This record gives sequence, structure tokens and C-alpha cells, in this order.
Amino acid sequence: MGTLKDRTVIDKIRYIGSNMDKLTEEERKEFTNWLNELYNAVSSILGKNSNMSLSNLGNAELKEINEKLDKVLEILNETKKRKKTTYDLDVLYNKMKDSLGFVRIDNLRKELGMSFEEFMQTFGDYIEKHYELIPGGDEGFIRNGVKYGIIRRKS
Repeated sequence: MGTLKDRTVIDKIRYIGSNMDKLTEEERKEFTNWLNELYNAVSSILGKNSNMSLSNLGNAELKEINEKLDKVLEILNETKKRKKTTYDLDVLYNKMKDSLGFVRIDNLRKELGMSFEEFMQTFGDYIEKHYELIPGGDEGFIRNGVKYGIIRRKS
């Protein structure tokens, strides 16, 4: 177990917070509830005395915080390992699209953490059915010698 001095707990919170988009709605809710619980616990420990700090937490409290963070990290890692679905693609598309609705395939693929082959095998047919293919980008569909590496959702 780390201490707050070596920032283990803080680093875990930051890591999980920066990867919230990879959690399911239920996992986000659980993490948010846990953060509220942590906030309330720390607030009650600190009370109104502004001279106190988190370093005054005992080993038992730090151990409990660290164990809960480990559980959330485990959930996050399991989420990363699960097979990506068209839902994941659509959610990420909505987050990444520009004002014209364009997203580069290589950027989507990288955000999903997939190889190009895995991405195309998983989403190729779905993309062709539900998205417009636009010439450009670094990787994508090849049609008549033209690379279509940008997509936009069909209306």
C-alpha cells in the first residue's frame, strides 16, 4: 500500500477519473458514489479545522481508501479487456465528431485500443452500413484505389 506522501492514492484517482469514459454507466455511478463517500469521510475527519490535512489519516483509513481504489481499477481493467461493441463505437463517435460530424477512423481505432485488423474485422460491416465513407485519413477502407479513412453517420 502506498501513502499519500508517495501519491499512490491520488494517482489512482486521477487515472480512474481520466478513464471514466471507459466505464459502464453502472460503474461510473459506483465510482461517483464512492468518491462522494470518500469526500464525506475526509470532510468529517478534517472537520472545520483548516490546519488539519489528509496526512493525519490513520493507516486503517489509508488502507481502506487504497483497497477501494484497487477495486475500481480492477473494474476499469476488466472493462478495457471486454470485447468492444458497436455501442462503444457509436458512443466514441459522438464524443469525437467535429462540427461536420466527421471522425477519422484511425483516431477512433486508437481510442478503442484496437489493432487496425481487429477494428476492421469488428466494425467494418457496421461502419459501411451506418456511416458515410469520406476520402482521406491515414487508414480505412480502400475502394477503387481511394482510401476512405473518415466517417460520418448516415442521416
